[in-house]
Amino acid sequence: MRHKIPYITAFVTYIAAVLVLCLMKTDGIQTPDTYIFGLALDKVAHVIMFMPFPVLGFLVFHERNHRRSQYFVILT
Repeated sequence: MRHKIPYITAFVTYIAAVLVLCLMKTDGIQTPDTYIFGLALDKVAHVIMFMPFPVLGFLVFHERNHRRSQYFVILT
């Protein structure tokens, strides 16, 4: 359990950061109409924001005696 403390800390910090970003008021923020590889910039930002969840979730909840595929199915 002791080796998981950095992963748990990173996971809780990540969840808190996503919560703050999702609940933050964006009235005064201007949204640029830029595209990256044909995708709107806000879509790219959302993908980047939610991408670490499966990796951090796997590192926190992974047990050595279970199959890895179980955790990927549960996390998705």
